[in-house]
Amino acid sequence: FQQIQSQIQQNKIAAQAPAAPAAPAAPTERSRHEVIFPPSKIKVGANEFEVSLHAPPMSILREFTHIFGPNILPPNTSLFVIPTIQPSLVGSLLNWTNVVSLEKDRLLECFLNLCTSLIPQILPPHIFFDYIDPCSGLPMLHPSNKIYDEVAGCSELLNLRVYNAGGCKVLTHNEYGDGG
Repeated sequence: FQQIQSQIQQNKIAAQAPAAPAAPAAPTERSRHEVIFPPSKIKVGANEFEVSLHAPPMSILREFTHIFGPNILPPNTSLFVIPTIQPSLVGSLLNWTNVVSLEKDRLLECFLNLCTSLIPQILPPHIFFDYIDPCSGLPMLHPSNKIYDEVAGCSELLNLRVYNAGGCKVLTHNEYGDGG
């Protein structure tokens, strides 16, 4: 996370207002995103995460403006996104078993701990920050009734495949398969 913090400071994101979950810069009309910090594995305690830092395409910028509203995230504000992937300790998460249910709860708890304790410590205090609840698709810190499709967002930013399983969209990670 020190490398991500350094990239945020080097890109002078810390100088302005809103972002989700990171910070502003002058927007440009772009159809593709910029990878600022490539996917890297980190350990936080006993938990492994894959994180990266992206300046997303305009399609994602517009979606976040819609979700947060113009008072929180003005329409011409750019932002950085930190996609977060966690490997499952039990493999595939598609089965409906007690073991898989407990693993999903563990992964959610690890993600929430990461977002509520570590990330705010590495970002300067004036940087807008929020994270999306993986269960509901809703922002956790800024009330909204608009859902962000984090599967589609991760697919676009990380170039991961998506398939449908019983009405749910599922990411297929290059290393973790459908257990990430």
